[in-house]
This record gives sequence, C-alpha cells and structure tokens, in this order.
Amino acid sequence: MNISLVCRFAGRAVRAKAFTLVGALIGLAGGPAFAQIVHEGETFQVIDPSQVPNLMSELGPGETLVEGPGLGPHSGEGLYGKSDAHGGADLYDFGGSCRSCGGGSCGAGSCRRGRGHAGSGHAGFANPGFGGGMTGMSCEPFWYATTEALYLRRFGDEDFTVARQFSLDDFGYEWAPRLTVGTVPDCVNGFEASFTGSLNWDMRDQAVDAGNLETLLVPSGVSVEAEDLDSFNGADSQSQSYGADYWSIEANRTFNGWGVAKYLYGARYVEYDEDFVYASTHAANGSGLFRSSTENRMIGAQIGLDLLYPVARFAYVDLRGRAGGFLNLAESRIDLVNNGEAVISRSSRDEELSGIFEFGTGLRYELGESLSIRGGMEAWYVTRVATARGQIRNPVSTAMGRKVDRGDDFFVFGLNAGAEFKY
Repeated sequence: MNISLVCRFAGRAVRAKAFTLVGALIGLAGGPAFAQIVHEGETFQVIDPSQVPNLMSELGPGETLVEGPGLGPHSGEGLYGKSDAHGGADLYDFGGSCRSCGGGSCGAGSCRRGRGHAGSGHAGFANPGFGGGMTGMSCEPFWYATTEALYLRRFGDEDFTVARQFSLDDFGYEWAPRLTVGTVPDCVNGFEASFTGSLNWDMRDQAVDAGNLETLLVPSGVSVEAEDLDSFNGADSQSQSYGADYWSIEANRTFNGWGVAKYLYGARYVEYDEDFVYASTHAANGSGLFRSSTENRMIGAQIGLDLLYPVARFAYVDLRGRAGGFLNLAESRIDLVNNGEAVISRSSRDEELSGIFEFGTGLRYELGESLSIRGGMEAWYVTRVATARGQIRNPVSTAMGRKVDRGDDFFVFGLNAGAEFKY
C-alpha cells in the first residue's frame, strides 16, 4: 500500500507541474538534468522532480506513509497522511480537511499541518499556493498597511443661493487620507480596519452694493412678516457660505483567495455634516443672519469586494467596491435672526435608513515582495441623508425646521494614489 500511495502522489506532482514533466523527459533523452523552456518570449527553468516537496519529504523518524480507510485515491475524497510508531495518524483529504485517526477510526481532530504560502499581493490578498501538509509548503502570517491620498469633489448644490444678486459656485476638490491596516493569519481568513477623512468641502461668496442687495427669502405673512426680514432687503453687504464635512471608520472580516480576490463584510460608522450661513448688513435695520445646519450619524453594516487582474509582470488593474446600509441618526437646526431678534430658532431629529456605495479602479505596480504603489479613480454615491439646503423652505415661516428632511442624495468623484507595505 505504501509503495502504491507514493506513486500516486508522485504522479499528481508530475501532472500538476507541466514543466517538471518536460524536464524529466529531457533527462530521459540524455539531455541535461536542468533545462530551460522559452514560451512567448519568457524563459522558464525546468526543475528536477525530486526537488518538488511532498508528503514523503516530511516523514520523520518512525513515521510511514498511510492511506485512510474507506475511499480510494482517485475519488477526490480519499484520506492520506503519516502514521507514527504508535499507530496514530494525521490524515488529509483532497478538500483540505484534517482527521486524526487511531485504532481503526477517524474523526475531526488536531493535525500537524503546514500552512500555505503567502505570496505577493495587496491589502490582504494572499497567494497561498497549494497549502496544507501534503505539499510541505509554508504560509507565513502577514500584516499589511496601506496609506492613500484621496482627491475628491462633492457634486450637487451648484449655483445654490438665497440672495438675489449673487450665488455660490460649487464645491471644489479636497484632499484627505485613507488609512488601512490588516492581518491575514492563515492565507484565507483575516481582519482589517480603515479610517477615511476628514474631507472638508466649502464654497463661499459675498457682495457689496450699498442699499441694493435683496434676498430670495419671502415671508409667509402668517408667522413671519416682512419686517422680520428687513435686514436682508435693501442691504449694503451680504455673504453666503456652504460647508460639508465627511469622515468614516470601519472594521471588516476578510476572506482572501489566491492573490486575486478579497471579499469582506463588517461594521462602519460615518459622520456627514453640512452648514449653510447667510449674513446681511443693513445701514438702518442692522444685521441679519440665517443659518441651516445638519448632522448625520450613520452606523451600519457593509460588504465589499476587491479584485486584481494582472496586465504585466509586476502590474495589475484593481477594482474596489463597497456597499453599505446604515441607520442614520439625523439632526437639523434652523436659526433666523433679524436686527438682533430671533425669529426662528428650532432643532429637530429623526431616524432614517441611508446607503453608501463606493467604486474604485486603478493601476497597481509591485516594487518588491513588501511594497507596492497604485493610483486610480474613485466614485461614491450617498443616499437618504439630511442636507442643509434640504431644510430650507420658502416662503419662510416658524414651522421651518420642525421636521428633518432626510431625502437628499449626493455624488462624490475624484482620484486616489497610495502605497502598501506588507510584512
């Protein structure tokens, strides 16, 4: 039985390594023990079959090669392994399951398995080779750290204004970091944490024209009268500013496959705030201030998928996708002050389900086994959030701000660049 099993393993090793078979044929033909094959302009070294590690190379003193009971070697489900001098055995099936056997019975147990090989790849992409004790290959646990610079712009609310003579332009591109650290203890299962932000978008403008500046805010005539807005009409100077801030933190469970794919799921927390301020100065009626502010505290779960596609020897195209659903604890506040008197001062809060969807792609280049660099583009879609603009109602009444409007969406697009270190 032992001789038969050794032959079966040798046959599998030869069939799995095409170049090894060619090298053996060259040796039989009287050629050199080691040869080279040229394929599509690349040269490959042919190795001696005796150099391929297998289960026999791991046999220790007093251990022999054994075949498990019940299933044949060609069924894809047979058990093979090593037996010690006391009759116990550690067996492995072709699916990678591990059994401890003794006294004629086998069951799940603790086996002295090797670990698959961790090759190059990014952000937890393991390259495990064949793995397991049958090949004798090792898989070293590794950590990775990624730092990226995001250059993103929030789209939406272009040309927004509540002043008649001038309007805001649009949000510009802003820089922010994204930092990720993770670990892969066994080539497949891992964990990672990531922080993004903060992104601070802003747009502002002002106008000066003594006695000629007007507002688009109109009094309702019920709870807000014309005199409640007289510092905003016939004004000498006015200004508007609109700001938006974003940051997030997440923790994920990762599953890595063969250096080309990583699936993850986990928890994420996101903060997104907006603040709109409209100020006016009137020579006779004093100063006026209108302000709309919102806060979105989003906590929930997400799933993600990262893919690598080789395009050159050390270059890859990568894809990054995230999709999350969140409980949004939204708050808003409205303040209207005319000539030092508060006309409206109200805050409210509510809950809503929100969503964030991210997609990115780029080109990655490996500078070595431990370091790679990349650059590309990124797009986000954020839905069902409370924005400062969305809370403003015209005609103006004291009912404004009584309820949070949480139905706004916005789009983010830009570039990213970064590096990853793996150890």
